[in-house]
Amino acid sequence: MLLPLLFAFTGGFLLIILGLGYKHASVVKSRAGSYGSIFMGLAFLITFGYSFFEDSAWADPRLWRIGLTTGAIFVACIGLYTRANLLGPPSTSWVVINLSCVLAIVLSVAFIPHEHFLWIDTAIIALFIAMIFALHAGMKENAHATQERIHPLFWPLVLTVFALNSVYLFLMKVKEEHFPSVKGNNGATLAICFGSAGAVMVIYHLIAYHRRKEIPWRKDDLIAGVMTGASAGFANILLLKAMDLPAVVVYPICQGIPLIGGVIAMTLIYRERFNLAKVISLLLALATLLLAIFRDRL
Repeated sequence: MLLPLLFAFTGGFLLIILGLGYKHASVVKSRAGSYGSIFMGLAFLITFGYSFFEDSAWADPRLWRIGLTTGAIFVACIGLYTRANLLGPPSTSWVVINLSCVLAIVLSVAFIPHEHFLWIDTAIIALFIAMIFALHAGMKENAHATQERIHPLFWPLVLTVFALNSVYLFLMKVKEEHFPSVKGNNGATLAICFGSAGAVMVIYHLIAYHRRKEIPWRKDDLIAGVMTGASAGFANILLLKAMDLPAVVVYPICQGIPLIGGVIAMTLIYRERFNLAKVISLLLALATLLLAIFRDRL
């Protein structure tokens, strides 16, 4: 169990960079197709290269179904999430979307045979949700302080991405059920996902570029694309390798670490206020992670 925990924590820390990449894209007003195509292309190259270092069942249609479905979800999430960040505070959308792991846990317990719900799991989920609400309170205070207006479409977009991200996380467990991570197929699954998503993003972006007669990629798009693509490629490999952990353990770790780490990083880099609610959320996050780590010993 120690090695999968190490994979989960390392993947979570890498996802902090993914959050910063999303934040940078929203700050510089980067279009979804501009940085998303770079994001997907780089993530594809990383995961495709990794697939040659493990067994990969490229001929198995189940692998393609999982990969193509997650790829379609990724394309939708990139577009909707980028649009949402232009209509409201990115920190708020980042908090809500990370809450999607709770729904992913419910789906895993309901549909994955070997996933069992223990009494302590209620405490883990409760602490994680409390951490989310504490962070939301901190983000809300910042929004009032900066008088940032939220567009009416912001919440529908964020909640749609929340649902899609829940399904994406659940499909990671489905992949583990059919193709255990210890036997490979991690890089192949993700290569299909990012490759199919990247192809759609490039086609969409080139069509949009041709219509607008704009520069297809700017320096800021490249920075955002490299940050998100590199972190997503390596982080998702590690998270797939951690999927033999129970859902109630792996999801709070892989979502909680980038959530809290992203808020701290955004506070330091973008000078967002660090208030009491955020301090409370950090303490709740620590409690959540400790319970998740020692779940089987309590």
